[in-house]
Amino acid sequence: MKKISIISMSEDTGLSIKQQLEAIFKKEFYIECLNLLNYQEKYLECDLAIFSGEEVKNACKNIINDDLKYIVSKRVIKHDYIDEILNIPRGTEVLLVNDSESSCEEVVKQLKSQGLNHIVYHPYYPGIKSYKSLDIAITPGEYHLVPYEISNIIDIKSRQLDVSTMIEILIKLNCMDKYGSIISSYFYRDIVNVSTKYIKKSQESTRLKDLLTNFLEIDTRFLKNNLKIIVLDEMDNLTIEAQNLIKTFIDVYKNVRFVLICNYENKVCESLKCRCFYYKLVKPGKEEIKKNIEKILIFENINISTLALDKVLDYSNNDIRKILNVLQCLKIVYKSNPIFENNVIKYLNITKKQEIKTLCYKLKTQNIAEFMKDYDIYQYPDLIQLLYDIYE
Repeated sequence: MKKISIISMSEDTGLSIKQQLEAIFKKEFYIECLNLLNYQEKYLECDLAIFSGEEVKNACKNIINDDLKYIVSKRVIKHDYIDEILNIPRGTEVLLVNDSESSCEEVVKQLKSQGLNHIVYHPYYPGIKSYKSLDIAITPGEYHLVPYEISNIIDIKSRQLDVSTMIEILIKLNCMDKYGSIISSYFYRDIVNVSTKYIKKSQESTRLKDLLTNFLEIDTRFLKNNLKIIVLDEMDNLTIEAQNLIKTFIDVYKNVRFVLICNYENKVCESLKCRCFYYKLVKPGKEEIKKNIEKILIFENINISTLALDKVLDYSNNDIRKILNVLQCLKIVYKSNPIFENNVIKYLNITKKQEIKTLCYKLKTQNIAEFMKDYDIYQYPDLIQLLYDIYE
């Protein structure tokens, strides 16, 4: 069985390329992912090496022997994940986060070439000396590199190999006859999927229009002031087309008041925002949240200890929706039995304090590369949150 080695700077990039190749080749080849930061062998030994970029290839000069077949991949943005970028208001400044300066420039160039040039991109990558503090970050699968202070992150996922790279792979592996037609079908299917997606979005706008029209045409002359109120929650998830539709309804129907609720105001188009009064709701404090949650516990007959409830609040970072979801799950699991702190720790797989102290000590005494070898950091999401809180 022939062996393909994918060498990349980040694990996510390598896995994304591997998944794309496995979707086409199935089990025909053995495909491995190698992280440039952890690779320690003297030479690469495989039938074909695929470098995720020119910088990665240059960093591997010492382990490329004369007989090695290799290619430097060309990758393109997946159209499936660009909707959120389309919804960003024109002129907004954003960070473009990637693993190197050249990859940032490449992604910006690709986004602009696809018509996403209505916003201003500022590159951000490991080692950059200074960067602009902004509210929105866009990243192609490098979520972990985004500066901690940015809460609004648009992940457009790792880029995929383009057609020319796939053809080059077939030529290097001498299997063009077997897989040439499959490659064409693979990329054609992507085009069909994207087309279907936008047809559905168009249909959603039509349904919204029909829904609003039917409601607004109800005769309310017998009511005082002939006034109607429409409340739209999480309206920042609506497409620009749908938001423009609401704007039109606001202009036409003078006897209607729209209450528009959103999580991210920068996802609402300016022409709609300028027609509204703006109210920012302040997140309640932990004690206020706890007081209201305790009322719900009594009403729902959930028997949970004070320490256990505090654990749920800390785990949920005082997010009321998340707290209620966790409590609902705990009630299903433990039914009418009392719920104690250990039950919550076990159910939510929360890292114990002593283990967190040990991990923090290791972080102090080891460099990150050594630490990552010894521990799978993604098993400790609460540690990541703790480090974030300490840094703040």
